Amino acid sequence: MKQLFDYCFYRIALFYKKRMPFEDFITQGHTLLISALGLYTIAIVNVLLKLLGIKLTKEIIILVLIPFCIIVFFNNRFFPNSEQLFEEKKKKYKNERCKWFKGFLVFLFVMGSFVSMVFSYKLK
Repeated sequence: MKQLFDYCFYRIALFYKKRMPFEDFITQGHTLLISALGLYTIAIVNVLLKLLGIKLTKEIIILVLIPFCIIVFFNNRFFPNSEQLFEEKKKKYKNERCKWFKGFLVFLFVMGSFVSMVFSYKLK
């Protein structure tokens, strides 16, 4: 599982490095990956609450998002080896096959988090 998230981080950071004017693409990669995980968590919590007959409120969303905000903060502030991790992954995946398809799967993973959260919120 760690390899999967490391690869997703690498692809997201690579996207920001190539296409966006941000200098800190490492932080953007971590933030987007952890935000996607937070949205998936909210979607799962919402489905479970719907099964139990409890309505999702702002307070519940805040209680779910606070740990992810703390993780993003600590990850970006106290683990400066992220650039080294990015460079290691860059060397590791330099000659990978099907780069476009794998990047598209990472894109679907990130967009799927938002879509699943929206659909779970629309459940009745």
